[in-house]
Amino acid sequence: MLPLDKKIHLKRPVPVTIIDDNSLQGPIFHPGIPRNSSWRAGNNAASQYQGIQSVWKNIVGYFNKSQNEHGYDKKLQIKSGVCELKTLLDILPQMHKTIVNHPIYDKNGLRPYISITQSELDETGIFYIKVNIEKNKTINNIQKIRNNIGSHFSDAQIAKTIPREKIDKRSSRGKISWNEVILLWESLELNSFMDLIASIHAYLNFINTLPIYEWYRYEENGTIRTHVPRTGTVDESGKEKICIMSESMRIAVSLDSSK
Repeated sequence: MLPLDKKIHLKRPVPVTIIDDNSLQGPIFHPGIPRNSSWRAGNNAASQYQGIQSVWKNIVGYFNKSQNEHGYDKKLQIKSGVCELKTLLDILPQMHKTIVNHPIYDKNGLRPYISITQSELDETGIFYIKVNIEKNKTINNIQKIRNNIGSHFSDAQIAKTIPREKIDKRSSRGKISWNEVILLWESLELNSFMDLIASIHAYLNFINTLPIYEWYRYEENGTIRTHVPRTGTVDESGKEKICIMSESMRIAVSLDSSK
């Protein structure tokens, strides 16, 4: 445990208790939830994953709520969930890029640095391919929903009624008719997106197990608990020297605890 004292710089020696239980329990930080003991990102990989999980939580919230609604209220929740889904699809490639840019380390024993094995990389790729297969089936409809009746809504008009010489500065997209808008609302059925949702869920569950994330959280007893990949070095006598946090984690905790 790292005692939390805003007057102490983390470069100074502090008492540390190593708990090698290979577990990460409790929720990950979400900006819409008041400050609590949730896990916070300590390195770039965790920051990317934290962002993904933040949007994923929104999607699940909207879609779950839609199950208790009917008619317009049901479609309204699905529409909001689809808009969040488009956001998730936009940021997922960066998360995957962050993963595949980690070095490969296939040797046995203590890893000297944060890395993944070739098999972990290969399996990640399999899950990601499945996401893209399902994405390609639905992305056109998702894009239309988001742009025309969702967060990027542009007032619907029949294009031929607008004089050609008139330029609408509010939007560079072409207008669509109200009939097209109606069809988009009618397409708001949760089953239309479930295969994509399932593939994303499987991908997120797998990458959550990769040993590339550094986390920290504030404990009720005034300490900071960290959760990091088990890395370090082994000296000539066989004694292990475990790295308790990277420089990235040290900076993240220092900046956070100074607030």
